[in-house]
Amino acid sequence: MTDFYERAVWTTAPLPLDRLTPLVTAQVRGIAVHHTGSPVPLGPRPTLAESTRRLEQDRLLHTGERGWADVACTAAVDAQGRVFECRGIRYRSAGNGTRTANQQYAAVTLLLGDGDEPTEAMIEAFRDWRSSRWLARYPAATAVVAHRDLYPTPCPGEATLALIASGSLTSGGTVALTDAEIDAIATRTRDKILAVTYGSQPDGRPFTLGMLWGEVRINAIRAATGVDVETLAGAVVAKLPTGDVDVRALAAAVADELAARLAPPAPARDRAPDTGEGPARG
Repeated sequence: MTDFYERAVWTTAPLPLDRLTPLVTAQVRGIAVHHTGSPVPLGPRPTLAESTRRLEQDRLLHTGERGWADVACTAAVDAQGRVFECRGIRYRSAGNGTRTANQQYAAVTLLLGDGDEPTEAMIEAFRDWRSSRWLARYPAATAVVAHRDLYPTPCPGEATLALIASGSLTSGGTVALTDAEIDAIATRTRDKILAVTYGSQPDGRPFTLGMLWGEVRINAIRAATGVDVETLAGAVVAKLPTGDVDVRALAAAVADELAARLAPPAPARDRAPDTGEGPARG
């Protein structure tokens, strides 16, 4: 059974209510998972004193060097399966990286230092807290994401990322993604695919699938239009002014446009005139 610890167990500092912002239920989407990022591991069986000391160290870092009102996270979980109340589920966290992310997601820190990995007790405690505490207050906020899904950071580490991806931290439930979130996932996936190495160039540098795709496009344009895109791009670059111009991208865009203009026109089709009035009304 999960052990839940109130704030007073790990710190004597009172909750600074006058500096905290309540969460708005309609805005909340779920939980962002973090780790402490400390270079000092706690190991798989930390004592209560070791875990509370780590939490207090985080609070002092957050309120001192970073200037936040309190320790950033909503709650924290250690490798022994203890769950510690931090800011509490009623208040906005400070650790997710942006104001919007803090409005939409709680921040739960797994007390993992360098070399530490999540334990079964930690996973079960997270699930228990999420089910009995978090979802009891925010039943629609079912998403569980990594800190790095919201902000550029390696947090919460590869082992925890694998747990999130596999669904091991949840007991079911999903939340619809926004168009912006879907676009971000698609962009990251595309970039990872295009960055895959496919052999080496003559000078030893890696040749990526993105470069291969560029070669395919150039050859396809040449075959379809007879335009030597590389030669045309070189001519365009020679005419561009110097400065902060992305000359390669601009040259490629000009070459694509010229190639499109040189392509055979599509056969004309009969169509009704556009009167600008839309469908007829009865």
